[in-house]
Amino acid sequence: MRISEKTIEINFSSKLNYYYNNNIIWFGLTQKQEAKLGFDICCKLKGRLYIFQLKAISKILKNGTYQFKTPHHQIIAMQKLSHKSARSVFYVLPDFGNTSELMKLSKLDNYWLLDTKQISRISEPTCKNGKIRKNKTHYINMEIPFATIYSKPVKVDLTALSGFSNFYSSSGLLTSSFNNDFDNFWDMIKDLDKSTKIAVAVPEQI
Repeated sequence: MRISEKTIEINFSSKLNYYYNNNIIWFGLTQKQEAKLGFDICCKLKGRLYIFQLKAISKILKNGTYQFKTPHHQIIAMQKLSHKSARSVFYVLPDFGNTSELMKLSKLDNYWLLDTKQISRISEPTCKNGKIRKNKTHYINMEIPFATIYSKPVKVDLTALSGFSNFYSSSGLLTSSFNNDFDNFWDMIKDLDKSTKIAVAVPEQI
């Protein structure tokens, strides 16, 4: 049986928080008021903000490659947000997908970060006949330590979540980039997928 995105989200949040000694403030963006409360706390901590879009495997190809799906509008929205700072807006791609691999949920090395700042201009996905795909969905094939986004192939690097600590101090969205105002922040991220995205603020003193 496949592991759901919600299961991945819960475990991803838990493990990263444990790794940073519970000094991370998480907030989901499915309910505006709850998200606003979390953001206010982040401002007081003068932290940096990271956006994570979690994905569950949609298909395992014959050669064993894990394939994920993402809508075109989501990539564009994440690209736009990532222009403000590199290593701040990520897709999270797990290298596991079935309940037979549950043990992998607990290890940071099994979650891979795709920094959307790497993605160059990307056109709408097309079918084999060259016409734009009706569902406007891109496929992401994970070939660790790389991933390829289709239709027109765009190859990007992946970083294991365990390596996140190597660059977090010089990355992240500063709260000043949206004037410490929740409404400005909400306007920036409103086009992302509310069903799966989560954000995390890391206090500067960590």
